[in-house]
Amino acid sequence: MKILPFNLQKPFFTLLLEQGSLSDFETWVYNEPSLEKYLIPDDYLALISLDFKDKRSIIEIEKLSIPYLDYSKYYSKTLIDVLLSLINQPNDLEKLATIYNWYCQGYTFLRELATKYGLYAELYFWGEEHYGEFSEIELNKIKQQATQIYNELINGQIVLLNPPSYDDDKEFYQEFKTTNRP
Repeated sequence: MKILPFNLQKPFFTLLLEQGSLSDFETWVYNEPSLEKYLIPDDYLALISLDFKDKRSIIEIEKLSIPYLDYSKYYSKTLIDVLLSLINQPNDLEKLATIYNWYCQGYTFLRELATKYGLYAELYFWGEEHYGEFSEIELNKIKQQATQIYNELINGQIVLLNPPSYDDDKEFYQEFKTTNRP
């Protein structure tokens, strides 16, 4: 089995990780002709034979799709998108909260950005007292830190090996590789 091209992986990730619509996924499966080319025949037949009206079919879709999906690439692309958003809009509290949550789930290379700015955003969403907006200096620091991490991801200095997780068995740390990082 080989990994699907990323454009064919995306609908699976949308369904499995982003709470996408099972109905939309069903429509995509039946309208995507190249899917049959990439899945082995038994897997393709199993996929198109699912009862997409049954919510439990998501479990079967997940089992069936695991060998074809590159979760590391998905999370890398998602993190890159979040960082680009912060570079362009450093006051995006939702993206900062995402950074904080991923840090808490083991992406420790996000520490500074997460603890200095992401925690503030997370507290804001939990209804804690809002102390005002970030200063221009803080916004510039958010941009700088997001740019640094973005560049390290793009240049291969940081490589994600596992998705973020609160899994205790991993001792609260996810695998990632850093090279030439100060």
